[in-house]
Amino acid sequence: LREAKGAPADAGLGLVVQKMALGVGLGLCGSGVIQFVNASSGESELHGRYLCQSQGRDALTHAGERDVLYLTKDERGRSIEEVLPQNFADLIRFGELCRTRLREEMQIEFTIENEALFVLDAIKVARSARANVKIAVGLARDKIISKSDAICRIEPRALSEMLHIQVDPQHKRDRLVSGIPASPGAASGQLVFTSRDAQSCAARDELCILVRRETSSEEIRGIHAADGVLTQRGGITSHAAVIARGLGLPCVVAASDMVIDAREGCLTFKDGRQFRKGEMITLDGTMGEALAGEAKILPPELRDDFRTLLTWADEVRDIGVRANADTPEDARKAMLFSAEGIGLCRTEHMFIDDDRLLALREMIFADHTEDRRAALERLLPMQRADFSDLFRITQGKPVCIRLLDPPLHE
Repeated sequence: LREAKGAPADAGLGLVVQKMALGVGLGLCGSGVIQFVNASSGESELHGRYLCQSQGRDALTHAGERDVLYLTKDERGRSIEEVLPQNFADLIRFGELCRTRLREEMQIEFTIENEALFVLDAIKVARSARANVKIAVGLARDKIISKSDAICRIEPRALSEMLHIQVDPQHKRDRLVSGIPASPGAASGQLVFTSRDAQSCAARDELCILVRRETSSEEIRGIHAADGVLTQRGGITSHAAVIARGLGLPCVVAASDMVIDAREGCLTFKDGRQFRKGEMITLDGTMGEALAGEAKILPPELRDDFRTLLTWADEVRDIGVRANADTPEDARKAMLFSAEGIGLCRTEHMFIDDDRLLALREMIFADHTEDRRAALERLLPMQRADFSDLFRITQGKPVCIRLLDPPLHE
């Protein structure tokens, strides 16, 4: 125990000896749990359960035929607030004490024995990334913790997750396969097995998930068209992972417990279930999982608490932050997040769109100088217009431009 807690081997061991509160007896004796925030959103809400004639955390299990009391007034039945108002008031008071003294949102485990309230334990509320941000900002606004403490409580990865669509944590997950979470976010769409099918779906404004053993440079347009990418092989630096992160698409790689039959348009998972081309699945790039069907999706969380936290971080940071932006649309997003400029504009990425890609290819494969010059003359007004928009959007902030470096392998 000492070693697990990081204490010296000869450190003293403290024991707490106290009278037990059993929660089993006459009347409304029992146990329950209560928390004061929503674990998904971080909003202030009362959640919990009380179960008569129970002990410990029995209230969180199925009640069976035993008597359940709701915490607050509820038309479905009796509540602690109505039947035991003093105990309910004490729970609210203890919850506020936990918040101010322990400087955290806590879940309280309690027992009521002969109408006397006993607090057995208080543990940190398990929460989503977006709830964690809201809770930390709320504690700082209430002067319970400092702004610096609030910033340190948020993992950098959590902010990246909040910038992307996420699967609702409350959604029941029917997991099909797990892999490496290569790019965060989530998307639901129909299964497709080729880049051509992905582009066809995009042309029809239909969502799709591209499934491949692994991707290569020839499939760049298919990845652009897809809403998520799932591969059987690869790693965090594989082609699919790098391209998906650049595009902001959810991506799961190294999902080895599945069999892909692209010819038959069939995907078979370890448990024997088969999904065919056109069937719906959900890709969770944050958790590295593929789920059956269409899961409930949460939009990116960019509201006041998120922006407040970033503003506080701006006050203490000692480095500048610029963004990679290859197109005017990328630049608009960068300025939306208060980037101090464009760290790198890769000009060859201005020509990924179908109407521009042909002209770029003609320039690359031109056999004669005159042909190459003609192709460049077609590209020039496109690039000039993009640069004009880019400079107007950045409003005098620095922009670092990499001259045309055509990706010959793509």
